[in-house]
Amino acid sequence: CVQSSLFASLLKGMHLAKLCGVSAPSWVRPASQPNGCEWLPYLPNDGVLLSPYVEVFRAGLNDGYSFKPNPIPIDAVVSVAMPNCNRNISDSPTDAKPDGKEY
Repeated sequence: CVQSSLFASLLKGMHLAKLCGVSAPSWVRPASQPNGCEWLPYLPNDGVLLSPYVEVFRAGLNDGYSFKPNPIPIDAVVSVAMPNCNRNISDSPTDAKPDGKEY
């Protein structure tokens, strides 16, 4: 998100999720973070976040995140949560639905 204006929209989505009481599904493992706090999902399990009018204003890693001469406008970005199936990742819960047939 250091390359575009998307971060502001993601923060707004996180705030809205909290206001709307979005919570982690019951099948999330571990049930809480290592510090004992509950997981705070940024999107509902079956939701997306629409970010209209995103501007890309920096180049990528290979170019040292240099500023572009002219921002590139994008009509919209749709962010979708990707379920985590890897139990070895410590900063994210395993949150894929237990029954893979539901996908």
